[in-house]
Amino acid sequence: MKYLTIKKTKFILYIYFFIFFSNNAYAYLDPGSINIFLQIAAGLLSALFLFVGSVNTFIKYVLEKKLVNTILFVALSIFPIWLFKSSFDFNWVVIHFLIIFCIPLFLISFSLKNVDGYYTSSKLTIIQNLIISSTILYGLDQHIGLWEVVNYFIHKGKGLYVVAIILIISLWFIIFYMIKKSYFKYIFILLIVTFSHNLISQDKNLKRLESTISFNYYSDTNLMINESRDEVKPILFIILDEMNGMGSLDIEIKNYEKAKKSYLDIVNIHKFKIYPNSYTLFETTSHSIPRMLNFDNSMTNPDADNYVSDHDEYFFTKKLIKNRLFDSLDNKKIYVRQSRGIDYCNNINVVRCDTFDPLSKKILKEVDYTNPIFSEFISKFSYQNSIFSRFLSRFLVESNFITLSNSPRSDKAYFEKDLSKLFEVIKNEKYDLYFAHFLVPHKPFGFDKKCNYKNFRILNLNSTFMKTQHNNEIYCTNLFLNNFLNKMQRLDNYSDFKIIIVSDHGARNTSEPKDAFSVVALVKDSMQQPFIDEKIISVQNVVSDFFNQVKIDSSANNKYYDYGAKKFMDVNFD
Repeated sequence: MKYLTIKKTKFILYIYFFIFFSNNAYAYLDPGSINIFLQIAAGLLSALFLFVGSVNTFIKYVLEKKLVNTILFVALSIFPIWLFKSSFDFNWVVIHFLIIFCIPLFLISFSLKNVDGYYTSSKLTIIQNLIISSTILYGLDQHIGLWEVVNYFIHKGKGLYVVAIILIISLWFIIFYMIKKSYFKYIFILLIVTFSHNLISQDKNLKRLESTISFNYYSDTNLMINESRDEVKPILFIILDEMNGMGSLDIEIKNYEKAKKSYLDIVNIHKFKIYPNSYTLFETTSHSIPRMLNFDNSMTNPDADNYVSDHDEYFFTKKLIKNRLFDSLDNKKIYVRQSRGIDYCNNINVVRCDTFDPLSKKILKEVDYTNPIFSEFISKFSYQNSIFSRFLSRFLVESNFITLSNSPRSDKAYFEKDLSKLFEVIKNEKYDLYFAHFLVPHKPFGFDKKCNYKNFRILNLNSTFMKTQHNNEIYCTNLFLNNFLNKMQRLDNYSDFKIIIVSDHGARNTSEPKDAFSVVALVKDSMQQPFIDEKIISVQNVVSDFFNQVKIDSSANNKYYDYGAKKFMDVNFD
């Protein structure tokens, strides 16, 4: 082949570079056969292009072959890169690989055995084009993560699935048309590029879930345990995600009484003050909590705060870059328990940070998931954020065949045990502030009438059902909180504790403002008696008052931000 004219020295130099200068990104992969396999695959792919010298000539050469071209493009489309970046045992990697790659590779290749070549693909039958275009679409979806593209424009609701369907159908027709018009080589190049990027990229490496943002600055934990606990007045700050306040409960909705009673039990048994008419300035976590932690009640555009920024870690949404509360505790020690929404741990006063890992071996073993092995497989697959994986996981959940073990489902399933872990930290380790953000009772729903976690179907969007079930979620959340506080009361220094429990925003089950902006606000001082404070107050102000901090805006405005109207509206939830 006369087009293979690349110099031997160039090829040798490349191989030398590949062997002795491996990509540091693979530090997140376990050493061994899997890591070696991925590096060899990446190296061979790159070396192949180097050796050929001319991409177009190479593409033509490959696509004119009968069997080689089919196996190559199918392999590039369905090779499960994510599988080798997941925390499966080696035996399970082999089994999964045989099922989801080897068998489909054989079946698709066999069905296309009579294809003469793809470089001039106008002679393909409709069935052959259908198989080829569908296979390539699947590959591009996996490599790019098309669900992320959809989510960039639409963040929630049924519109996500509608747009996803429109996008996937449109792309399929484009690919089908391009193949029919003999433009296969351009699609093939795109497939190679996206495959190579997905192979090298470590963004979706699930092994990073086990290592990111979890630390303890103290190598000797006895340093904390042995200190006198009488020297400080510790603070416990709990944020519950998407939980309506007591004042928003509708007496006409089922489970009203038990939801309300669960609030009053905390107030009366544990001597809390409750603000039933508390509200939040904003109905999104990324705006509400940063304002809370920065004692900011000002009526300014939330996008102008500069309190948070996008996280550079794939498995986090945001990171907090300004935190007046943590800063105010200078030379004091802070413990953080967080989920993978907002990262709070980038602060010098945080000495221990525990980040919830929904796919940890411990949690997977301790939670009673439906079909646990298959649930784990689909859960990890869904983290690739392809449209196919999202629709498949949704279908299997709705069919009650699996329980997805990703957030916020796993956060809810593990909530009772998570509170027990928090208690053990409080009992055994000394900090000035214990800060915990739980994605509970955030949808999708998960608690049955007995507060056992179950796999709820989530296609029922009837507002009455949503309110009824949220009341039950409130009851269960408060039940576990009550049990947790009962344990706290047995601590010798419990009377010294100041405790604040709030939510970031409401349930958002309906379009009613009170359903989105009504929040939990419970506080306990060391010498406090049970009290119901009926005044209308923002949760941002509640936090500021609790910590005796000067607010950025101390005016009593009682307004919330309407994202649709892009302005602040008067609080009037009656």
